[in-house]
Amino acid sequence: MANEFVIKNGFISQGNSLVIGNLSATTISATTYQNLPIDPNTYITGFTYSSNTFTINDNSGNTLTATINDVTGLTVNGNFTVTGNTTLSSVTANTISATTYQNLPIDPNTYITGFTYSSNTFTINDNSGSTFNATINTVTGWTVNGDLTVTGNTSVQSFSATTYYGLPVQYGSFGIVVDGSSSVITSGNKGYLTLPYSGTITSWRMMSDTTGSTSVDVWKTNFAGFPPTSGDSITGGNYPNLTSQQINDSSSLSGWTTTFSSGDIIAFNVLSASTVTRINLTINLIKT
Repeated sequence: MANEFVIKNGFISQGNSLVIGNLSATTISATTYQNLPIDPNTYITGFTYSSNTFTINDNSGNTLTATINDVTGLTVNGNFTVTGNTTLSSVTANTISATTYQNLPIDPNTYITGFTYSSNTFTINDNSGSTFNATINTVTGWTVNGDLTVTGNTSVQSFSATTYYGLPVQYGSFGIVVDGSSSVITSGNKGYLTLPYSGTITSWRMMSDTTGSTSVDVWKTNFAGFPPTSGDSITGGNYPNLTSQQINDSSSLSGWTTTFSSGDIIAFNVLSASTVTRINLTINLIKT
């Protein structure tokens, strides 16, 4: 055929080569491509990726696709966002952020040999001699599903637990001594006191100078309600008492209003007495 040039075993050009007309080849290999035709009126209108295939659309309606199954030596000079599952042989980055981490490699021969905490820093040691540190300055919503031992001072805004183990309990008490000056004590209101803290009543104990019987009601009110009256009773009719006894106590406070607040005012009202000339009533409590 006229003007036909057939290369059987490859053609190497050491300089510039000019081809006028059509060039057909199975493979074209070159270090640079120059003067390729460019249509200034053609531009990309869309770019999508799905199932390892990039799809590029241009304004003329053409669609170009490129399938990439493996990428070697990918360098990203900005943020790289992956949606979906991604498999990497290795990755090097200053920071990796993810909502979940799946299928990370685990060395079954590596295990933790030590764990310490000091100055907000957790230090984890493994059997290979490696050390990992994690500094935690603020913890929000920390749930411990076991025992938590704290050595040193700890500051929390609020603390919630189903059980409290080993925490110090502050006990307290209040009461009154009623002295009949060698005569049987009389009934009536025997005085007031102000509670300097809040708490919960846990029990009472009454003692007298001799065997006898008596019962005492306990009234409670606040500053605005002073003076307290029988309507302010906290015992619910279950009065501290002696019945032909010299000492008696009880932690069974059925009917009692056991809680009180700092500043509440207490009054003691003797309901009845026989034989006893001096009694001492103590109300035991736990401060809160």
